[in-house]
Amino acid sequence: MSKYSASYRLKSCDVNKSLVKNIEKFVQLKTKESFEHYLKNREESKLSFSEGKLTFEKWFKESFSISIKDKIGTEVINSIDEYQREKFPDNIESLGISFHSYLSIPINLEIEFSAEYYYKSKLNISTSLVNSKEFTKTFFDGIREVVEERRNFNFILHNRGIQSILIAISAFSLNVVIFLYPKLNEGQFYSFVGLLVLAPFLLLSTLFKTYAFFDTKRNESIKRFYVWFFYALLAFVIFNVIFVLLRNKLLGF
Repeated sequence: MSKYSASYRLKSCDVNKSLVKNIEKFVQLKTKESFEHYLKNREESKLSFSEGKLTFEKWFKESFSISIKDKIGTEVINSIDEYQREKFPDNIESLGISFHSYLSIPINLEIEFSAEYYYKSKLNISTSLVNSKEFTKTFFDGIREVVEERRNFNFILHNRGIQSILIAISAFSLNVVIFLYPKLNEGQFYSFVGLLVLAPFLLLSTLFKTYAFFDTKRNESIKRFYVWFFYALLAFVIFNVIFVLLRNKLLGF
């Protein structure tokens, strides 16, 4: 028997009740294998199981928990099925999924989806099994596969390198518009103005396009506005550049 601990970073994703339910089902599936192995190898557990004192359902319920943290406090439930509301609270900060076995089945699991990039969304797992390393890798691959189904691209906006590039584009465009304005034609001017607006908009969008994007009424409205504003701004820049180019080509001014 070996002990193996690992920590993995999870990709940014859209977190809703369906995702949490799928993770819960996967954890059930993997831990049930260990539970059945535990019963098979311990005669006293077999006796308890046959008498109805020990069941997988009971063990899982007492080992598994979900915590929903908002700015007021933390709500803890044993299953996402116990969460009666359709969406998460608007002021949600993080959602944690934990599994800590109280039997001599050493499996400890912590999954956290965080709105804050600095805390990141992560998976921590510690096991002491015959095949701990293989079990841990299989477990992570399964969780990652479930999360990938809800993956988004918010991690790009939260990347420090991308943020530095956007800041540089904003500064460059501002200097061009201020100091080289007389030398710019209309197409060039609108292009740099568009960049000057678009780059800061993408930077500020990290305030509402969080790393883990939770399914809330507020975020639903934000998502619709974000898509509308982004494409409207992009269309404005493209239209003006094309208009100026066609005007110059067809009308000569």
